[in-house]
Amino acid sequence: MCSSDLTNFPSLMSGPSIDSSRCASRIQLLLASWNSNTSLWGDITGMLVGTGVNKEDDLRYLKSVALEVWLFGYELPDTLMLFTKSELHIIASGRKAKLVEAIIDSVNAETGMRIIVHQKPKGEDGKAQVAELLAIVKQQSFKVGMIGKETEEGNLMAHATRMLKADGLTTVDVSSGIANAMCVKDDAEQRV
Repeated sequence: MCSSDLTNFPSLMSGPSIDSSRCASRIQLLLASWNSNTSLWGDITGMLVGTGVNKEDDLRYLKSVALEVWLFGYELPDTLMLFTKSELHIIASGRKAKLVEAIIDSVNAETGMRIIVHQKPKGEDGKAQVAELLAIVKQQSFKVGMIGKETEEGNLMAHATRMLKADGLTTVDVSSGIANAMCVKDDAEQRV
């Protein structure tokens, strides 16, 4: 297919994009579940969720990946997210960071949730960016929720877990809370 053939398919020309309205509504569902079901969420004030790099020989269900696909419509490998009740911090590199940056203003306008992208430079391990997120956790004395079985999933999440333990911070498993938030199906999901 030559480039002139792509004019009939604008979505092929523009590349991937996140549906900001769907992302905003799902962030609101997540926050509604978090605010109304404190027992499922372990009374947390912040949540860290991370994913590793894709490995074809290690295909398995990961709640962190399911959460990314539910929120963004895409898996964002090698990322770390810190959710608070007013902010979403995301460590990502390259195209993934640009993909999320494209929806910052619209999601903020719809939800009041401020999204901050922390760029992880290519070739770096991300420890400096993880330290930035954990400084926020410590500064605001968050009680941190994590997906219990995925605390070592990917380098960024492993760094965060080790740094939290080194600082003596305890974490709470919020797998049930995430499942509760994602179980509400919107119109698009019900049509499938």
